[in-house]
Amino acid sequence: MRAKAQLSRLLDPYKSKTETRWAQIGAAWMGGCYGVDVLEWRYEPISFTLPGGSYKPDFMYIFSDGMVIFVEVKGSTHQKNYRD
Repeated sequence: MRAKAQLSRLLDPYKSKTETRWAQIGAAWMGGCYGVDVLEWRYEPISFTLPGGSYKPDFMYIFSDGMVIFVEVKGSTHQKNYRD
């Protein structure tokens, strides 16, 4: 039996450099922005079924006051599927 591993995904689980950078600073930025501690964050934790298809936000933040915020990271406004 042979197996093929995509080693780049083992070293960096994110799909883009922008997502990697956001993963490094996102929790601190979100906590400072909302003035509430981030208890936990996850990468691509959930998929939503919407009328136009499915949507998987990049990050989910859970705050100490119970607030949950989803964040979509895009490197450019010219990127495919960019939304405001």
